[in-house]
Amino acid sequence: AEIKDEELNVTVLLGEKSPHYKIIHEFCFNRANFNHIPFSDGMADLMSTQRIAIGAPGSTTWERACVGLPSILIPIADNQKVIAKNISQTGAVCLLNISDIEESFHDLLSLIFKNWDSFHQANLRLCDGKGLARVCQHLINMLEKD
Repeated sequence: AEIKDEELNVTVLLGEKSPHYKIIHEFCFNRANFNHIPFSDGMADLMSTQRIAIGAPGSTTWERACVGLPSILIPIADNQKVIAKNISQTGAVCLLNISDIEESFHDLLSLIFKNWDSFHQANLRLCDGKGLARVCQHLINMLEKD
């Protein structure tokens, strides 16, 4: 099934310190199916309402994985390329080089929509969200030994 732009509802999270803030804000304001949010203090809640994320492969990658949110990852810095390549091999995300956006973006978006459950499950396998509990338990075990 072809994805039509007017069928998509898009939430853009971009802070006021971004150099492109004003242009993005105006772009979203002038389109009924685009919503711009400059800040969220409830990222997990926001992510859980979305079907697909598009973003750089930084620390948010693990937050997206934790809530099972399939993503298109676009590395914007050299230090993100290795992590993006590695995580794309898990089936949880699609990797998109910035130079290939015009050529490949729509196809990757369609791929995730068509195989959403597979991408979702792959994300949940990457990160279960229980890391804090494991670290705390490890610290408790260390203290009990001493």
